[in-house]
Amino acid sequence: MTTKIRYLPDQTDPARLYKLVAGLVVPRPIALVSTVDRDGRANLAPFSWFNAVSTDPPYLCISIGRHAGDRPKDTLNNILATGEFVVNLVGETIAPQQDACAQAHPSGVDEFQTSGLTPAPASRVRPPCVAESKAWFECTLTQALPLPRGSYTLVLGEVVAIHVDSDVVGAQGRIDMAALRGVGRLAGRDYCRLGDAFSLEHDSFNRFGQRP
Repeated sequence: MTTKIRYLPDQTDPARLYKLVAGLVVPRPIALVSTVDRDGRANLAPFSWFNAVSTDPPYLCISIGRHAGDRPKDTLNNILATGEFVVNLVGETIAPQQDACAQAHPSGVDEFQTSGLTPAPASRVRPPCVAESKAWFECTLTQALPLPRGSYTLVLGEVVAIHVDSDVVGAQGRIDMAALRGVGRLAGRDYCRLGDAFSLEHDSFNRFGQRP
């Protein structure tokens, strides 16, 4: 029988702690977040501390850290300044480009240009969407909560518009995972594709009258 190793966060090196959390909480979806600053300059950056937290109404959350040297990221500055952002989902086809957007560029650099991704107009917010992404969530800022005793800010946004490629929407409105070709973030340089899926039979039904 194996034994478990205990780690106490307040007694663990931050780099080691990052490897533990990032390597154990997997896979994580990736939000490729597009924003604009007050002057309308675009910014594009990926975040894997990201998920959906509600559907009625729909809310998404993103946890945004800081650059080395405690410099705030343009994404957070822009969201706080404008109250708007777009979450572009990351699939296999744009995985290399989203990785390029993770580079620590100087403030004001347009990652659409450096990555080769194409900006597309949103319908209800000012930041552009990523044309090559299979799905976009246009969001308005609900709350930005600095996390205690840390350098991260938890951003909660209300989804005001959703755009999905028509080939991704299957029968009965369900998302076709094979067409979505989503990828997940693991740790370090590692990512994963959507692999074999399986179903479990049970007696519970959600409020839409379908199995969850």
